[in-house]
Amino acid sequence: MKKLLGIVVLGLLLSNFAYSDSEIPPIKVKAFECVKNKKTPRIYRRYIFFSEDKKTAEQLTYSSESDNGMEREKFDYVQTTLEEIVLHSDYKMMSIDRTNGNIRFLFIGADSVYVGQCKEFKFDIDLENLWKEKANEINEKKKDAIKY
Repeated sequence: MKKLLGIVVLGLLLSNFAYSDSEIPPIKVKAFECVKNKKTPRIYRRYIFFSEDKKTAEQLTYSSESDNGMEREKFDYVQTTLEEIVLHSDYKMMSIDRTNGNIRFLFIGADSVYVGQCKEFKFDIDLENLWKEKANEINEKKKDAIKY
């Protein structure tokens, strides 16, 4: 696994030497909507939002464990090449192909790889309210199930 990570990092570094930053087009979207299976309801998908300068990002996902139904994960560094957008956090690296939206997750120190598909998020639903309503619905069911 360490060899694979080393190859990926080395490949990313070498690909940056071929082009200067001014030749690499900037990220064209404000956010992505990502899914492992296209039949997955939108409430359970991953949403990646880029900062204005496109140097950091935040992933939002639904979480029934959270009071507001939302789980946040910060990516402290976003790297852009001609081929992909790479997001880095302390324990995860995500790579989004710039031509077809394919996404790969590499969990650092583990063999797990998540593969899915991303598309531009059009801001056509209010995620925070959707997740909050779902969390409230689940919590009400849990309360109703309490017998003792």
